[in-house]
Amino acid sequence: MHSMPVLLDHAHDTISLNLQQEHSSSHLAMSDSHLLITGPAVFDPFRQDDPPSRLAIEDLIEDQLQFSLFIQALAKMMAEPQDQLIAHYQVGGIHGLPPVKWNGSGGDDSVSDNWKGYCTHSTNIFPTWHRPYVALYEQVLQQYAIEKANEYQQQPAGKTWVAIAEALRLPYWDWAAKAIPPDEVINQDHIDIVTPDDKLNPDGSWTTTSVVNPLWGYHFTPPLDKSFSDYDYFANWLKTLRHPTSADASATDNPDSLKRTLKLFATQFRNQTHDMLLLIDNWYDFSNDQASKHDHNAYTSLEGIHDSVHNCTGGDPTTNVSGHMAWLEFAGHDPIFFMHHCNVDRLFALWQAINPTIYVTPGDLPHGSWTYPASNQNVVDETTALTPFWQTQEIYWDSVASRDFRRLGYTYPEFQNVGTTDPDALSQIIKDKVAQLYPRERIVPPRAPGHQLPNYREWLARVRAKKHGVGGGFSVYLFFGHVPDNRNEWLESPSFAGAQHFFVTRDVSNCSNCQSQADIDVEAFIYFTEAINRVKPELFPFEVDEVEPWLTEEKLLHWRVIRHSDSTIVNSDDPKLELQVVVLSRPHDQVARHHPAPNRGIEVHHGITVGRPGGARSG
Repeated sequence: MHSMPVLLDHAHDTISLNLQQEHSSSHLAMSDSHLLITGPAVFDPFRQDDPPSRLAIEDLIEDQLQFSLFIQALAKMMAEPQDQLIAHYQVGGIHGLPPVKWNGSGGDDSVSDNWKGYCTHSTNIFPTWHRPYVALYEQVLQQYAIEKANEYQQQPAGKTWVAIAEALRLPYWDWAAKAIPPDEVINQDHIDIVTPDDKLNPDGSWTTTSVVNPLWGYHFTPPLDKSFSDYDYFANWLKTLRHPTSADASATDNPDSLKRTLKLFATQFRNQTHDMLLLIDNWYDFSNDQASKHDHNAYTSLEGIHDSVHNCTGGDPTTNVSGHMAWLEFAGHDPIFFMHHCNVDRLFALWQAINPTIYVTPGDLPHGSWTYPASNQNVVDETTALTPFWQTQEIYWDSVASRDFRRLGYTYPEFQNVGTTDPDALSQIIKDKVAQLYPRERIVPPRAPGHQLPNYREWLARVRAKKHGVGGGFSVYLFFGHVPDNRNEWLESPSFAGAQHFFVTRDVSNCSNCQSQADIDVEAFIYFTEAINRVKPELFPFEVDEVEPWLTEEKLLHWRVIRHSDSTIVNSDDPKLELQVVVLSRPHDQVARHHPAPNRGIEVHHGITVGRPGGARSG
């Protein structure tokens, strides 16, 4: 029995065409028509059973044969000439640079300064726009896997290489459960796989061949596009880098720095993800990182969590320059980008199942984009075209069409074999799975009664600032106690309580959406109850009448801001940034399986940071 309601119509006949039928060339070359985004080509969305599941990257690696096809397909996609429509370079560039029209979507690119981009960041269609985007990458990748499968002479026992390729889906990196990716993704420049030249042994095992690992990074073909030269050291780097060792052309990845950073943020990712999935019950606060319309939201959005993962993967601005994943303009070129966004889509799917009646609510985009006309009355909603992703030769995908992800030929493990299509029953099943996947940390008081952990009040800082206030991405670091003078020591300091990274383009001239957002605020939330418990555990269960006066008097909370583009410290009272760090508290239930209803019992404590640079504006 399939796990999600089938929301299909006859119009979908057009998009279910096999890519091999649509495009006779192995390169899926286009002439006067558009490449249609169908998802994996071999799945019929009108079937009543589940499509193949996207797997966690760890699970895909365990499947030696399917992982071997994945690696070879990815390598082939990366080897495509950079001017080919379905090359990794072209598909990755949709997200940012180079500023070129993709798949016939946009204005007249012969007109100077006409590029306006496809950006939907910090808008209400952030989750839905990335859904067909990831499906496009998966679609092309699977086609290459099928081509490679046909090169094998020996077949595995009980199945064929082509059947393995047909079931292949893009893997996801679940950074909320396992923050550090496997070494096969971040720490090996070569990898052992089964190629068409390898042999099947009598015992059923295969010989293997060591090949260049495409997950290690994408190698650009020089000369780099002239748009790269506007971004300092990116003109020097011919390979995507994670935690680069320097800004020089000789820079390499620093996997140890990457692992250390992700380990430090693992608990924050898990806690924020748990709360986002189970406690946000409206589309606006869930979908994007714009500041909430009310003062009593206390949960970081899907996009807000996604922002921090981007920047933690790209680099650590407290110690060095940041690599491609930390820059909106270049992130799509790093192959880990699509595993990251595959997980973003998975979390979106989980939230949909938990909140089956809630979906895209209208938002504004007055400056438009390259494909959305500029208008002061321009409304972005569930019918807005998700450009540049064509559903048919005449229309684009929109949020209505992509609401049921099964239409794009995949599912996720959490939806397999659930035994129901009833929305309420499915909602409860997924809630239970989320609670198991992403358990909140627990605080054990000095004298807990028996085996039962008592509830307590949780304390957190709301970080709000102008998105484009410092000219690009930035990070806000929270400390509970002394801040080391040497910022290289910040993340290792006992006083470090957490940080929020904001993923922002540096040059808004190439992005109409970014120009529309010149004055918007973005926000996220950093938990620091553990810091209180470390310094003063006798305050447990951390009620307001004890914690608030203590925090106000001691002024233990401190914060610092770093701009990513040049790794410089920005003054917290910078008038362009308009930073506001405000303390909130809320009930935290350690006993019940799920937390109280959203927004219940949340209090805002302006007085704790009021009057300080970057603090609350009023008491």
